[in-house]
This record gives sequence, structure tokens and C-alpha cells, in this order.
Amino acid sequence: MEKPRLSSKSIVSFFGLALLFSLLYALPASAVSNVSGYTFDSHDVDIKVNQNNSFDISETIIADFDTPHHGIYMTLPLFNTLRRLDGTTTTNHARITNLSVSEDYTTEVENSNYVIKIGSADKTITGKHTYLVKYNYNIGRDPLNDKDELYFNIISDNWETPTDKVTFKITLPEAFDSSTLGFSSGLTGSVTNKVHYSIDNNTISGSYDGPLKAHEAITIRLELPEGYFVTPSPSNNPLVYILFFVIPSIFVGICFYLWFKFGRDDYVAAVVEYKPPKDLNSLDAGFLYKGRATSSDVTSLLIYLANQGYLKISEVEQKTFLGSTKKTFKITKLKNYTGKNTNERVFMDGLFALSKSEKAPLEVTPKDLENHFYTTVNSILSDINSKDNLNKIFEKSASSKSIFISLMILAVMAIIIILPIALYGTPDNFIADYFYAVMHDQICLFGVLYGFACIISMTIFKKLLPKRTKYGTEMLGKLRGLKDFLQTVEKDRIETMVEEDPKFFYNILPFAYVLGVSDKWIKKFESISMEPPSWYDGPDAFDMVMFGSFISSTMSSANSSMASSPNSSSSGGGFSGGGSGGSGGGAW
Repeated sequence: MEKPRLSSKSIVSFFGLALLFSLLYALPASAVSNVSGYTFDSHDVDIKVNQNNSFDISETIIADFDTPHHGIYMTLPLFNTLRRLDGTTTTNHARITNLSVSEDYTTEVENSNYVIKIGSADKTITGKHTYLVKYNYNIGRDPLNDKDELYFNIISDNWETPTDKVTFKITLPEAFDSSTLGFSSGLTGSVTNKVHYSIDNNTISGSYDGPLKAHEAITIRLELPEGYFVTPSPSNNPLVYILFFVIPSIFVGICFYLWFKFGRDDYVAAVVEYKPPKDLNSLDAGFLYKGRATSSDVTSLLIYLANQGYLKISEVEQKTFLGSTKKTFKITKLKNYTGKNTNERVFMDGLFALSKSEKAPLEVTPKDLENHFYTTVNSILSDINSKDNLNKIFEKSASSKSIFISLMILAVMAIIIILPIALYGTPDNFIADYFYAVMHDQICLFGVLYGFACIISMTIFKKLLPKRTKYGTEMLGKLRGLKDFLQTVEKDRIETMVEEDPKFFYNILPFAYVLGVSDKWIKKFESISMEPPSWYDGPDAFDMVMFGSFISSTMSSANSSMASSPNSSSSGGGFSGGGSGGSGGGAW
């Protein structure tokens, strides 16, 4: 078989393509990558390293705009994660000060970067244009324990355009061991070194070999002896100690005095009670016991009203999306409300206003209650927790003292928020400077933590401050006595009381719920023969253990459904791009 032969035309095409690729490869990066209408002819970086581990940086950029642009923008990272070849990582928070730009500019913080937008939106430029940007970049205390380091991105990997020529000069404050000096360049993670440099006393001067492509970085890492960098703290001022520690301590002392003198409740005698106080429903009991009713106290009315003959609670099975079944409940209205309690009436009216049945009997399920009944719950809570009701159980004089404590809490909050920024902040970089202060200054850190502790203490005193009235103390004593009884009563005593009143267990149940002992109360009856309540309807033979489990899950599900509302619910041991800082950006 004859072997195929290459025609002269094919050979010419092959060598043509090879020549084309060779020419493309030989072109400068700017000629190939200039898809954005601009390139950088040169980028010169002058870095003066200061004793406090900050950097006075001057960057000169000559841009060449082929198409009209407003200018360029620079991004400087405020949060740095340093990654080394030995696998160790550290983080720092930088702050930027003393910014100077050769022409009009604006600044903003975006995605943890300090963005400098240079140029004017009112005009565009073409051709070559020179930009000079100066700033101080402070990364604070060196995080390494056994040594210091200079690990910095001379050029970061965030520039969106190539640069034909990169030069730099780095001046350190003291002598250093050049054997620990290394450079890396290229894409992030690269350990390639294409940097040429020389050292003159404490100054390192260098350039990059060839054009630097877009998103390629140049990084220096130099190990230095421990203590090379010294970061004095502005918080050594005695006034700072007074603001951070003395004033919050005085405020806490004042709060303690106010509580001790005016807020301590009288001794509450827990008298043993076998029944709830007369003329109280379970919602009232929860309010009097805790000093403020919650949504779970409102939910307790479900069992309370069932005991009064107004409701029936049925255990039903419901098919799930996957075809299996789960147990849930259904509430049926047995009769109209005839009592005089406003909140009980609102509860009943709100409950069956949600019924989807057009005729009697009216019924609701947890699904009907979700994202609807919360308005009824909020209405009832607003009424029961009203100022008039609170004044019945707490002395009115506590309100002015409570306001005074609130003002002291706000004062301490202002101290721990404003003082770190005042010590380290700049007008347009508050958030980053706050993190810088608490991460680099131990006084600031301890001051903020101490301030939070004082705020918590004062909040506790504020909560304890209202002193109960005589009536409030009396009712608290009775309810504590009832709770003690529910927790400690013996079986034989229970059996006697059930014989006297078969409904005793069920009548007490909603009160046990608001007092937080319903599970213990139910468990005491598991071995006692009981008739089911008239308001309960279940598919199986009545069993106290099963009933207790049903009541527990029903109350939890009901409370969740009733209270739910819509929508509540960044060589020498480093690699390229692995250091702190370094500008990036593009054109706009």
C-alpha cells in the first residue's frame, strides 16, 4: 500500500501556522492581551518599610488607553490571609491612611477591599497617562512568635491588564540577613522567580524579567529576627484605661446599688398550693409567675378552654408527601364562648375565624394556624402585658431607674464602639479600622470584651430591678407553691385527689405547662388508671403514656403554628500572591 504524501501546499500551511504562533509568542504581553482597550507601559512601586510594620508606598503607573476611558481604579486588600510554603497561615487586618493621588479620585470599601477610583466621570482620556498614588498601609503587629517577616505583594494578582515593565524599590528600617530573602512571581501559588534585584545597605531594588501578564503577582518574603518590628499602642494613654475599664465598672456598681436598694423583691414565701389561684386562667398564671407572658402561655389556653367544654382536640393521621403517615391534631369547636374573660374570647374568635369549614362543626388544623393566628397571639400578648397589668405586680418607681440603667448601657456601648475607631480609625474606613484595633491592640481587645461583660451585667440588673408589689409577691408565692406541689407530690396523694375529682389532672395540666413542669406532671400519672378527658378523641384505646406523648407534641406543634408569621424565619518561603497587601485594579 502506498504511503500518503504531504503536498507542498500542506507543508507551506504547516510552516505558516508555526511562524504565526512564534510571532505571537514573541510579542509583548500587552500586544496579545490588550482586549480591554488599555495596557500599562510601566508600573513602579516604591515601598518604605517602617519600624511599626507599616508601609509608606508610592506607585507610579503609566497607562496607555487605546479607547476612551475615564481613568483607572486600584484595589487594596483590608483583610489578608498569608500562606507560606511550610503550610502555615496567618491573617491580618490592614488600615490605609495618608492617601494622596495625583488627580481627582473617590474611595469606597467593597468586598473587604479599599477601592480608589481615579479619574472623572465627566471626561474621558486616550493615549498615555501617568498616575501617582501614595498611601500608608499598616498591618500592625507581626503574628509570628519566633520571628518577624516581610511578606508582601509588590504587585497583587488583581490587576486586570498586563504591564510591560515592572520596577520596584524597598527600603527597610534596619539591616537584614539577605540569605532569607526570596521573590516569587506569576499566577497565585507560583514559586517561580523572574525578579532581578540588588541590595544597597537596607534598600532592595529590582525589576521583573519581561512583561507581567494580567492577574500575575510579584511577592517578596524576608525572614527577620523577632522584635525587628515594634508596634507602639496609642491605647497606653491613661484616659483610654479610664474609658475602657473605670467608667464601665462605676456603672455596674451603680446598677448593683439601684437593685440592692430599690429592686430586691421581698421574701417570697412559697405556700403549698394544691390548686391554681382562684379566678386565674393558665395565661394569667404564666404572666404572674414570669412577670411577662409569652406565646407559649397563650397556647396553654388550648387545653384550658378544652377543660371548660369549648373545644375538642382530636388525634388524627395525615399523609405526607412521600405517602407515609404522621400523627397530628385537629381542634373542633363544641360551643360558643360564654365567659367574661376578654383574652379567652379573643382566642376562641381568632381560632375559628381560620376554619375552612362553611358549616358546623368548625374545625382547624396546624396548617390553618400557620402564618395567620400570630395576629391573635400578638393581640392577646399586648393586652396581658399592658402597662396597667405590669403596674399591678411591679412597683411603678422602677421605670425611671430602668431608663437610667439603659442610658448607662448605651454609654458603654458607645465607648467600646467609638474608642477603638478613635484610636485607629480614618474617616472613610471605620469598619476595617475597628477590626484592626481589636485584633492588633490588646488593650482595645480587653477593653471591648470587658465592656461587653459590663453590658451583660447591667442588663441583668435592669431585668431584676422591678420590685414586685404586695399583690405580685403574694401571687408569685402561690404559684411557686403550686409548682413545688406538682414536682414533689407523691403517688398516693395523687390517687386520693383523683378519686375526689376525676378531672383534677386535666384541670391542672395547662397550669403545669406555663410553670414548666408539664412533663413531670404527666409522668406521675403514667401508672395511675385514668379515664380520658371528654375533650380528647384518639384512634386507639386510651393509654396515659400515649396521651402524655400526644399532649407534649401537640402543645409544641400548636405553639410553633400559632406563633409563626410570614418571613420569620485572600521564594524565601512564600509564593506569588501569598503575602499581604499589593494593589490591583483596572480601568473604567
